[in-house]
Amino acid sequence: MKSETETNGVAESKRVHPRSPVRSFRTPGSARGAPDDRRPYLNRQRNLMMRTLVPAFLALMFVSPLVAEEHREAVRELSKQAQATLKLLEAERFANANLYSSSPKRNFDLVRDRLETLGITVRLLHYGDRRSSNEETDPTPLRNIPIRNYMSLFQNDCGWGWIVYPDGSITYFDNVCSGNWPKDGTEYHEAQYRAGSPEVMAAGEKDLEIRNKKG
Repeated sequence: MKSETETNGVAESKRVHPRSPVRSFRTPGSARGAPDDRRPYLNRQRNLMMRTLVPAFLALMFVSPLVAEEHREAVRELSKQAQATLKLLEAERFANANLYSSSPKRNFDLVRDRLETLGITVRLLHYGDRRSSNEETDPTPLRNIPIRNYMSLFQNDCGWGWIVYPDGSITYFDNVCSGNWPKDGTEYHEAQYRAGSPEVMAAGEKDLEIRNKKG
């Protein structure tokens, strides 16, 4: 690389010193950079990889086991009373039953009334029903269907899940999470299990009763 200067009107060619500060920090085939940084134009790509891959790796190592642990905790060994309830749901049938897609509460009332005649307590925890519709649709008639199968269709069609508890009772939830939990009585999140437990719901009903009396 050459630069030109004038001396007494005569142009002279002057070569830049190879040890100049500008050239001393340049490496062959690269933009200006510091020593040992032969490809500074790749720094942005490296930084992007560090910002994306490292957090993903850490999440895989630490967060995933926590989620798996939550799911493992949500599967409990069924008590004898809970097993008896599930067997009864499989043995007993609806001779004639309608499944209402737009009126989930009617399905719940049907299940609750039938189970209470069998000695099974059924509760309802309001999580916020988002699938009910003001528009009435024709029900689906079902014949000679086991109660548990009806309850499964009820969940799939309307998004109402349920949990069976150690005392054999059942709590229905009028909404399920994105993973369709609670599901089939035995799959649920810990928070759902606690919220729908007989003790917690009984305490909530007692508090509501006291507030109504004071009001």
